[in-house]
Amino acid sequence: MPSGEEALICFDHLSLSTSCELFDGTKSKKLPFHSSFTHSTGGLGLYQNAFASSIGCYENKHYKAETLSASGWTDLPDHPFDIRSHSLVGLDNGAMLLLGGFAFEVPQSAIWKLLSGAILYILNIKYNINILILSLVVLTSLIEFWLFIL
Repeated sequence: MPSGEEALICFDHLSLSTSCELFDGTKSKKLPFHSSFTHSTGGLGLYQNAFASSIGCYENKHYKAETLSASGWTDLPDHPFDIRSHSLVGLDNGAMLLLGGFAFEVPQSAIWKLLSGAILYILNIKYNINILILSLVVLTSLIEFWLFIL
């Protein structure tokens, strides 16, 4: 999957889905195994060159995280908060960053790192990181748009 030739699509938004599909650009194929936990309002990120589901779930209010390999889903360490709606970024060293999100219905500005089987608090950003991420996405899209026009 990390080869870039297929997309992993999981966990219907605001549902209790535990299934995933692989999409190759033309057709999708349902994976034979399900995650142990629901992960709605989460995302997927790379952790140790394997897809990792998001941490937590809006509906079930849990702190669970899992990673997907060719043999199925494996538990990762629990996050200390009931976190959701965050961004995940896989790093070249195999670690994964968790940026922002919401915990206890409060916007979060923390950055966490999943590395070597442990979730570590890194730092708090002064500003609401959810707004910063949205601004970066919009700015990147505008730059790409103007480069396309030129």
